[in-house]
This record gives sequence, structure tokens and C-alpha cells, in this order.
Amino acid sequence: MAENNTLEKALKMHEIWNGKIETTAKAHVRSREDLAVAYTPGVAEPCKVIAKDPEAVYKYTMKRGSWSWQYRSPCRNACHGGKSGSV
Repeated sequence: MAENNTLEKALKMHEIWNGKIETTAKAHVRSREDLAVAYTPGVAEPCKVIAKDPEAVYKYTMKRGSWSWQYRSPCRNACHGGKSGSV
């Protein structure tokens, strides 16, 4: 009986949650200047730095070494055309 309660509660909560994961913006855009800093042309600046210094990828992106998703993903090679380490 307790298991039934848990299953019913799970269904109810999944309906309320409408899923369990969401994506939220870290960059809040309130003006054209905010947009320019976060996106075009501002998005090019970290790309330029990374092109000159590949180690900068760890400073300016979510790639953080061994815990990065690319190292944990079971489809690492399949999802990226077989190119090991590509993001």
C-alpha cells in the first residue's frame, strides 16, 4: 500500500513539476548594452582569447577538466562525429 502511495505521489509531482530540469539564463538582458556584452559582438571576445590560448577555455566556458560532461557522456564519440574531446 505504501508503494502505491509513492507511485501516486510521483505521478502527481511530475505533473506539477512538468519535468524536473530547467535551463535558466545566467546573463540577464535588460538593455541593448547587456545584449551586446553577453551575445554579439561580446561573445566573440572569449572566442578570440581561446583561439590564442586554448587553456583559456577553462576560464571562459563551462568546460572544467575531468568533470566536464564530455568526459562523462556515454555518447562522447558518437555524438561528436567520433572526434574525441570535441565540444
